[in-house]
Amino acid sequence: MMMKLKTLLLTSVTSMSLIACGGGGGGSGSSGGGGGASGSTDSAASPAATAANTTFVDIAVPDSFEWRGTASRTMSVIVVSSFSYKDGEPAPIRGSHIIKLYSVTSDQTDSQAFYSGMSNRDGELVSDFSIPTNWEGLEIVAQVRGQECRSTVDLDNVTTDLLVSCDIVLDSD
Repeated sequence: MMMKLKTLLLTSVTSMSLIACGGGGGGSGSSGGGGGASGSTDSAASPAATAANTTFVDIAVPDSFEWRGTASRTMSVIVVSSFSYKDGEPAPIRGSHIIKLYSVTSDQTDSQAFYSGMSNRDGELVSDFSIPTNWEGLEIVAQVRGQECRSTVDLDNVTTDLLVSCDIVLDSD
């Protein structure tokens, strides 16, 4: 019985404390809320009154604004040779290669890959990625014929095709 009474009393005191802390917004006026005692209107009250009259439709948001904290992108990672070219472009290194993607923020590369996958037999990996908007770049690491090939991409200048160059000379196909 005594324990139930203590619990009820504690709950009541906690509830009253929470109710007493809320409301008012710190401004002055007849509603209380911990405002100033003078009751006069000064220039500091004007912005609050203006903000209260602003509605959501008054806010102009550009069409290009991304509401989410991530951006969805379809990207193709292509493993290519640094030395061999085909039709003026770096030649793709065929075969299944392990490809890992790491986030880059403030010139620091994360030690854990956020994505790991395998390229198709043409040396290309296509996937949809959800990239947080606070990332500045991606570091791409591909394991190719015993070599670790790296490429860093700035997310502001990213295209759909991301090339990872490897110092491998290819024979003609």
